[in-house]
Amino acid sequence: MYGDAGAAAALYVVFDEPLAMVSDAPSAYANQPSFSLHQGRTHDMGRIQVLNGEPGEFVTIARRHDDEWYLGSLDQLVVRDLPISLHFLGKKHVQG
Repeated sequence: MYGDAGAAAALYVVFDEPLAMVSDAPSAYANQPSFSLHQGRTHDMGRIQVLNGEPGEFVTIARRHDDEWYLGSLDQLVVRDLPISLHFLGKKHVQG
């Protein structure tokens, strides 16, 4: 369903249990850049924002851990533009 590295990284943000996304021993992913997203973060990501979505079609979720926000977006492999408002960040510096 989701085959590229970007979609795999988004799974960690969108789904509540990120280790369910790992189909092998976590050590097998140690040198993968997207897996570093999971390292050092706790299961409790704190605040969550659902930014957009349509059941069965797409979803965009942002989760906060300490002062950092992580954004993940998944869809049904359909090319589309998904406008995303980051208003909840206030006037903070945004790096993406």
